[in-house]
Amino acid sequence: MRKLLLLISWCVFTVSCSTQQNFSKTENSSIHSSFIPIFGTDATEAIFRGTIDVSGKYFSGIFVFKKLADNKFRAVLMSEVGMTLLDMSFTHKDFYVNYCIEPLSKKGLFKLLYHDFKLALDEPARQNLKRKKNLDIDVKTMVYKKKDSRDFYYFADGTVTKIMSKTLYNKTEIQFKGLNNGKADAIQIQHRPVKLRIELTRIN
Repeated sequence: MRKLLLLISWCVFTVSCSTQQNFSKTENSSIHSSFIPIFGTDATEAIFRGTIDVSGKYFSGIFVFKKLADNKFRAVLMSEVGMTLLDMSFTHKDFYVNYCIEPLSKKGLFKLLYHDFKLALDEPARQNLKRKKNLDIDVKTMVYKKKDSRDFYYFADGTVTKIMSKTLYNKTEIQFKGLNNGKADAIQIQHRPVKLRIELTRIN
């Protein structure tokens, strides 16, 4: 009888471990190598029509995002007639402003835009993401936190639908809407309490 109980306990333990491993594999497989829906599969350029609202001042035009190399990007905002308003190059470590018109030429704004563009374009490595307990009602959404940061990535079907980033003085929320074939048709970036909002609608 004792041997039977030991055998049953061993079987239960083995099944439990196997289930936990399988869950872990399923969980990891939900994150693809390319999961932020800006460029889509194998694309290196994305074009949007959009607006920047900075403390009630509006700037609108065409946003062009380019992936120059791994972790190296360029973001350009042009007016509808083709005049460059902002041209910024950046990596995951720093940024450089190639050109900017005077009303947008604010060091604080550059830092915020760099933070936003880096979040939206520079995909973190899978090993740097740790699964967090879901706080949303939607059970299909899986939440991951980037290690050594307060950046949270919300996944649905292996693609990011939202990014939340928190600092001591500001909270940033990036929403990807109208997901289609690995691309977002619309992107909204909202800061609180900082008065900065960006809305983008995909052209290409």
